[in-house]
Amino acid sequence: MGLDSVELIIAFEKYFKINIPDREAEKMYRISDVVRYLNTVYATAPISKPVSGLLQNKFTDFLNLVPEAPVFERYRIEDKIFWEQVATGTNLAIVLPKGRVPNTLNRLQRLFYLKPDYEVAQITYSRFLEVIAYVNYKALIEPGKWNSIEALTIVVCGITIELNDLDPYEVYPSSGFVDDRH
Repeated sequence: MGLDSVELIIAFEKYFKINIPDREAEKMYRISDVVRYLNTVYATAPISKPVSGLLQNKFTDFLNLVPEAPVFERYRIEDKIFWEQVATGTNLAIVLPKGRVPNTLNRLQRLFYLKPDYEVAQITYSRFLEVIAYVNYKALIEPGKWNSIEALTIVVCGITIELNDLDPYEVYPSSGFVDDRH
């Protein structure tokens, strides 16, 4: 386990006010591994998705989309005024993607890790809401109120994004939370 892993484990322990035994920490390579362990500690509800429902309600007035609709085909990233209104109206930070528009130069840049590995046009409304939850986990989930696997996942993704300064659109529950596993 590398230094980045140790720093993340310490951050998880501090946030969740627990001590993660070394034998358990050594098994944590992915966000889902951390969530699985935390779920054994807190015995959360597996199906409940209270945060998703809350976010959908907050965004209903601004984004009229179905879950699998591509957000940025309908709402332009360049429309800063619109996104500022959404942020103000929802009282949440809005993180817009830095992804690529498919073309030859972007494919070359992706090969050399100069551009994120996703296409903006493919970001669905449900994925957009996940990312908004990750970057706003402190505002959305009160410490000690981890009543669902969804809430645990959002917090672990949020902490991982913060500490590693990651592009939130590239973070998924199945993501490795550090790149030091050999």
